[in-house]
Amino acid sequence: MKGLLIPAALRISVKVLLSIVLSEALIMGGLYLLPVELSPLHKTVVDTLLLGLIAAAVIHLWVVRPLKQAKQQNSLFNTLVNNLDSGLVVTRPHGHGQSIIYVNPAFERITGYRLEEIVGKNPRLLQGDDVDQEALAATRSAMRESRSVRVLQKNRRKNGEPFWNDLHLNPIMGGGGKVDYWVGLIHDVTATRALERENLRWASALKGSGEAVCVFDIDGVIEYANAAYCRNARLPLEQLTGSSIMGFWQRGPEFDSFIASIKQQQPWSGRHKRLRGDQSSYESLTTVTPIGDEDGSLAFVGVHRDISDMVLMEEKLRQSQKMEAVGMLVSGIAHDFNNVLAGILGNLYLIKRHLKEDPKMFRRIEGVEGQGYAAAGMIRQLLSFARQGAVDSKKC
Repeated sequence: MKGLLIPAALRISVKVLLSIVLSEALIMGGLYLLPVELSPLHKTVVDTLLLGLIAAAVIHLWVVRPLKQAKQQNSLFNTLVNNLDSGLVVTRPHGHGQSIIYVNPAFERITGYRLEEIVGKNPRLLQGDDVDQEALAATRSAMRESRSVRVLQKNRRKNGEPFWNDLHLNPIMGGGGKVDYWVGLIHDVTATRALERENLRWASALKGSGEAVCVFDIDGVIEYANAAYCRNARLPLEQLTGSSIMGFWQRGPEFDSFIASIKQQQPWSGRHKRLRGDQSSYESLTTVTPIGDEDGSLAFVGVHRDISDMVLMEEKLRQSQKMEAVGMLVSGIAHDFNNVLAGILGNLYLIKRHLKEDPKMFRRIEGVEGQGYAAAGMIRQLLSFARQGAVDSKKC
C-alpha cells in the first residue's frame, strides 16, 4: 500500500518548500523595510531565527501533524484491512491489463495465493478455464467504462478448487479522469450459493409435489400453499393466501382435536373431512407439524392427501366382503338343505313303488316329488349365487 502514499508525500514536500521560500522572501523584505539600521550580522541572525521559527511551524503544521495523523489513519486502515473477512485486492492498470499491487490476508485465505507470489500478476489467474461467464463480460464492460460493478462469478483457488465469488469492483480515479487503481472486494459465497441451490430444489419439489402442502401461522392464517393444495381447495393461491385454515375443516371431533394441538403447539395427524372452496367435502389424511424460526416465531406445515378414491375402494371392498360372507352362508345352508332334500326324494321314490295299485295316492306322491325337484332347482341356483359371489370377491 506504500505506493498509494507517494503522490500525497510529494504534494506535501512541494507545499513545505514553497512556504519556506515565500517566508524567506517576506522576512528579507521586512528587514529592509525596518526603520532601524541593523548590521549584516544582526540581519543574518534575525533572518535565521525567524526563518527557523517559521520553518518549524510550517513543518509541524504541514508535515509532522499530518504525518502523525496519516500514520494513525494508516495504522487504523491496515488494522481494518487485515481483519476484514472479505478479500481485498488492489490492481493498477498495466498496458492492456491489470497488475496486482496488494492483497489482504483474507484474500490469501480465500484464494490460497500469498501476497509475495501474486504481486505483479494479472487477477485473471483466478478465472482458470471458466472464461465464458456472463459475469466476466459484465466486469470487462464496467472496467472499459470506468464504473463500479458487482457480479457473481466462478473463480479458482490456487489448488484448482472452484469457488463462487461475489465481487465488488470499484475504480479509484486520478488526474485527467483516468483510473489509477481498481479496488476489489471478494466474498466467498460458495456455501451460501449451495444453500440457495438446495432451497431452490426443495422449493421446486414442494411446488411440484402431489401432496397438498400449506404453511400457516399460530392464528391459522395461510401464508403459503402449493399447487396441489390449490387444486384440492379449488381456489387460486391469491385467494388462499391470507385466508383461515379453519375454513377448510369440517367441524367435528377431529377438528376439536386439531385446534387443541395447535394451541399446545403440538403435531397432529389423522383422517377427517375437509371442505373445498365451494364448501363440498372430501375425505382427507392430514399431518400438521409445528416449525420454529430463529426469531422465536412459530408456524405450522400442513400436509394432506385427498383419499376420496381410497374411501370408495374401501366401501367396495367392504361390500365385496359382505357378499362373500353371504355367499358362504348360503352355500352352507344350501348344501345342508340339499342333503335333507335328497333323503326326502329318495324315500318318495321308494313309496311310489308300493303305491302303484292306488292311483290317487300315487298322483299325490308324484306331486310332492315334483315340488321336491323344484326345491332342488332353487338350491342349485343358491349354490351358483354363492360360487359367483366368491369369484366376484376375489376379483375385487
